[in-house]
Amino acid sequence: MKKLNELKNYRKIDARFVHPNNTRGARICIEEKKRYNDCTVKRKYFSCGDKPLQEQAFDILTKNGFNVICLTSNAESYGFLCDNWAENYIEISDIKA
Repeated sequence: MKKLNELKNYRKIDARFVHPNNTRGARICIEEKKRYNDCTVKRKYFSCGDKPLQEQAFDILTKNGFNVICLTSNAESYGFLCDNWAENYIEISDIKA
């Protein structure tokens, strides 16, 4: 069994479906929760396509250089654990569709 200090630290990027409303169509929200008290939640929205949500989010992340290690999920969103730190760190605001 591994010890806590032997575990690798990953970034968790969440992707969730945003229902359409009177002014906007259905969208995908890709976000990273705040990491420290002085940070804010980082999020960006993308138009929905024909593929399932997790496939669209995976495509967006990998196309933008995220090194996705695994997929997690809960009732509200999909989570992608990514290994992008130091010189490979990618800001959520820099993601393009």
